[in-house]
Amino acid sequence: MAKVSRKELLKKEDAFLAAANQSAQWLKKHRTAVVVGVVAAFVLIAAIVGGGEYVAKRDATASGTLAEARKLLEANVLGEELADPTGDPPTFATDEDKWKAAKTLLERSISEAGSSGVGVLARFFAADVDAKLGEADKAEAAFLDLADSLGRDDSLYFLAVERAAYMQEARGNIDGAIQTLDRLIGGSASFYGDRARYHQARLLIGQEKNDRARNLLQSIELEYPESTVTDDVRRLLGKLPGAALEEQASADSNAEVTQ
Repeated sequence: MAKVSRKELLKKEDAFLAAANQSAQWLKKHRTAVVVGVVAAFVLIAAIVGGGEYVAKRDATASGTLAEARKLLEANVLGEELADPTGDPPTFATDEDKWKAAKTLLERSISEAGSSGVGVLARFFAADVDAKLGEADKAEAAFLDLADSLGRDDSLYFLAVERAAYMQEARGNIDGAIQTLDRLIGGSASFYGDRARYHQARLLIGQEKNDRARNLLQSIELEYPESTVTDDVRRLLGKLPGAALEEQASADSNAEVTQ
């Protein structure tokens, strides 16, 4: 699968931060658009690598179905009297109606694409729709299954793992969420390790496991000096018990050195 750069994926506030307070918002809209943009590359690569007209035609069909599903997901909700699901653009009476309509197309795209990149994207969005429809267990399993099927250097790997971890947190499985985030630490997926450790520390603080949280946060400062979560790391460190005393001791030590 094609890769999306760390800078592109992380240039806005991470979804996991927003998800800590808002169950409905898991990714900023621009970030979803970046991921969807990979579809074109998937289709091109499939045509070249597959070397056959069938592969290119299959992925083009699946990509078109996926695009239609995305169109439905972005449709306006106008109520029973004004809704026109077959209109251009389509409109719906309720969010649930449009999610169900989109899910039907996503399942078709998955069937059309098989194991291709377009199919992977369709599986990702289908899992998110399951979450929107309140099928949390089904969605969590789908995100974990998707992550299991992807390489650790895949563009969607960290998104699937992150989403699964959030869902575990939302239902109170904090230990499970921390364990799931371990998938993003070390190895070829370590480019996301700083953010994964930050979220683990946040969850540990909620469990009052402050020493473990402090160690994780300090490791981010040491191993990721240019991390995009540096400000958040320092904010959490400042809230830990004893932080004020440590800061004063550090200031006193620096004053002694300068005298």
